[in-house]
Amino acid sequence: RFRKKAVFVDEFWTLLKDRECADYFMKISKLIRAYQGAFVVATQQLKDILAVSSGDYRPGEAMLGNCATRILMRTERSDAIAVQNQMTS
Repeated sequence: RFRKKAVFVDEFWTLLKDRECADYFMKISKLIRAYQGAFVVATQQLKDILAVSSGDYRPGEAMLGNCATRILMRTERSDAIAVQNQMTS
């Protein structure tokens, strides 16, 4: 509990396509924050994460909304606008 912890996931959007996998990572992201850990995801296209949906369930939006810190590096303008719109809605 007192050691620094981090989970790193590359091409995260591919894991969100499966509902069970998305649920698992949603729980992991909330749990690791409770222990002051870091949950780091990477993708080349942020819209890929935001576009994944399973009916009314949009895990990418839920996880992005759960983030305490968002760092967007070399982000396309359209991706930045999509994140901004998601954060204000």
